[in-house]
Amino acid sequence: MKFSRMQADLPTEREEQIVPADEAAAAVEAVPGVNEACVVLHRRQAIAAVALDEPAGEMSGQVRERIEQAVRLSGTPAERIRITAHPGFLKRLQAYTETVRGGRSVPGFNREFPELLREAFPGEGD
Repeated sequence: MKFSRMQADLPTEREEQIVPADEAAAAVEAVPGVNEACVVLHRRQAIAAVALDEPAGEMSGQVRERIEQAVRLSGTPAERIRITAHPGFLKRLQAYTETVRGGRSVPGFNREFPELLREAFPGEGD
């Protein structure tokens, strides 16, 4: 099968599905108790990674509800919202979004991202 150089440069199906949701991230950062946030859309779900003001990173049910509400009110089209304060996940998600914004594919994304999701959301699947 022949393909053009342009076809070879196209991102894979999964890479096309990670989309930075900057308005949602700004809304989440406005939630009291949230210090920093990154939100992306992936497979019809919003994934919100946050750093909390509390050093222990414990997220109360009230903060979780406010984050979910902020994502929904931002107009982010997601069927499901997943929220984590997993320590390393926020930085990895920020790195992915910067790469995507730069118009580049993320090397190893198809292998790494599902594993990161399992670490950040144990027992939930991708």
